[in-house]
Amino acid sequence: MADPPQGTARQQEEVARLVSIPEMPGLLEAAGLKSVGAPRIRQLAADPDSGFPTPVYERGRLRLWDWSAALDFFRTRVVEQGKRTDLLRKREPHEAPRDGTDDS
Repeated sequence: MADPPQGTARQQEEVARLVSIPEMPGLLEAAGLKSVGAPRIRQLAADPDSGFPTPVYERGRLRLWDWSAALDFFRTRVVEQGKRTDLLRKREPHEAPRDGTDDS
């Protein structure tokens, strides 16, 4: 049996690994990071302000992400446990706070 040509393994590593959201929780655990559930990943992917990478391939309902970009996102992500982000909303600079206090 002949040996595979040299450089084949390196070329395979350089090829971007495309993953879907259901694959990500298991891959995060395999990478030694805290697992994030698929529903939470879908929320992050839907929020343009989250910084989650954009899909590199989209067709119909299928979306695939470059695993290295997604892994970088999860490695650098700052988690603020228990913070109620649903209560915060962006205010225009001229808007007064809802509680009636003045910011000045």
